[in-house]
Amino acid sequence: MSLFKTSSVALVTFACTMAPTFSSNAYYYEEHKLISQIALELAIKHKMLEVDSDQLKNAIGSQFICDDVMEREPAKCMTLADLPAIAGDHAGSPMLVQWKWLNDSRSAPWFFGVSDYLASTRIIFDKGCESSETTISKIPAREDFIEVVHKNPDATAFGETNEIINHDNNYVRSAAHNCNHFRNIESLSVDDYKESLTDNYPTKIWNTRFFLPNIVGKHITALKTHERVRFKPKLESDAWYAQLHATALELAARDGDNNLAAAWLFETFALHFLQDGTASGHIVTPNHGGLSVFETREIHDKLSENGLEVTIEHACIALKTEYQALIDDLPMLSQACTKKGFETTIYGDRNLVKHESSSPTKDLAVFLTTVSLAELGGSFKRGQSLVVLDERKSDYDDPHWTFQGQPNNRLAETLFAWWESGGNALATTTPMAEAAKKNLDKGRIKAIKLWPQAI
Repeated sequence: MSLFKTSSVALVTFACTMAPTFSSNAYYYEEHKLISQIALELAIKHKMLEVDSDQLKNAIGSQFICDDVMEREPAKCMTLADLPAIAGDHAGSPMLVQWKWLNDSRSAPWFFGVSDYLASTRIIFDKGCESSETTISKIPAREDFIEVVHKNPDATAFGETNEIINHDNNYVRSAAHNCNHFRNIESLSVDDYKESLTDNYPTKIWNTRFFLPNIVGKHITALKTHERVRFKPKLESDAWYAQLHATALELAARDGDNNLAAAWLFETFALHFLQDGTASGHIVTPNHGGLSVFETREIHDKLSENGLEVTIEHACIALKTEYQALIDDLPMLSQACTKKGFETTIYGDRNLVKHESSSPTKDLAVFLTTVSLAELGGSFKRGQSLVVLDERKSDYDDPHWTFQGQPNNRLAETLFAWWESGGNALATTTPMAEAAKKNLDKGRIKAIKLWPQAI
């Protein structure tokens, strides 16, 4: 009980120093990067997807993106394969990927650093599940962070967790409040997922519970007067992947550099949650947020290390029918698909490499990622969008998203229009949820139907 009588400063210190205890990633940074890199190369190799490095770099408009977006071992810049690793664990939304990691003119008033540490008290006080997204957040030390995570491009080892926190302290809250990284444990069949893929949860634009309004003065006043209800994807990896991926499909079907860049930011963000769904520690582990992260971590870690018995029947059927061209590229998955009942053991976290010679875990994650990228490639070629977006600028005039004192550029406006445009009390759905429903009806979002199912 004395814990909750401690000062805010002590709580913040506790939250930051205990970050490794809270951590419950499906894969670590370098594993997400490895999976994404292999899948991107396979999709390009088999002509499922085209990537023009110059066009995409210009569209994103960041010097922090490598000149060759497909580079395997970059130095102090980011490639496409880095973006799924940044997603979720180091940025709570596609918008934050763009603003915090890809914004070349980043600046912030001093008090945002203070607010960021104060916000860390959520880890102690929150009793329920909350999104890892936070818009008042310290700007990471990008070059130093990337240097750390690029030390081990083959996923054989990783830098110390404290080293990550030193260069990106937002990792603390993301690790503690990552309920959206876990599968819906009540979903036992493919059909079950369809019921929750378009579900949303309401949240307010601004919450002052653990902030000191006087510190930030005018800016906080502007935020408080702009309270609205937002509807975000339900905090489960199935809803997050489905809605983010569907949005990418919609944006990819539209002309213009902003839509091109936004499509990639939504898709790479979506891939993080798709890949999480193939990790043993994220399939049947309950996660309710708050202090329950201790229980979550214990169950998650045991499953990740010891493995989980699953059936991969749906993935095997798809591999043998729709994606035969990938069979030779995914030998462990192909071998597992010959076993009776399509039953196998999958693992999570660093065990991805530890059991590489005996488990199809990596191949399975690569396969689902490639399937998703193939759908994106098809959308680029198809050029047909299903959702008509209501471009009412009044809904997007939101000081909550100008926290760095920078006006929205055109790419940011495109991201905002999709991510936040359901943000009023009268909204019954969001463009993202609508996109998920319409694309599901068209037989898209296939990858989620190929997830391993616990036996």
